[in-house]
Amino acid sequence: MTSNVKSKAIENYESHHLNYWMDKKHPICICTDDKGLFNCTLSGEFQLSVERCCLNNEQLFQILMDSVNMAFCTENVKKQLSHKIREYFNSFIFDDLNKK
Repeated sequence: MTSNVKSKAIENYESHHLNYWMDKKHPICICTDDKGLFNCTLSGEFQLSVERCCLNNEQLFQILMDSVNMAFCTENVKKQLSHKIREYFNSFIFDDLNKK
């Protein structure tokens, strides 16, 4: 998101295309383009996504799970990451994600 604003590809964070793709149920992966150049972190990009694009916890969870599914890593690593995300959300965010 930061790179889109700083490079003037979009006018502001609120006009970012994240919500457009979320509405279309398209898999999304939030990342940083060049943290040295754009002075941003992955945590900061997630925070901006929640604050500026009004993502709720379920949407954030889905983005994280989509990111794992699209990652260039082994299935074993994907299972480990998915487990950690579910564990975190079950402990701190949701009552029960076992249905998802």
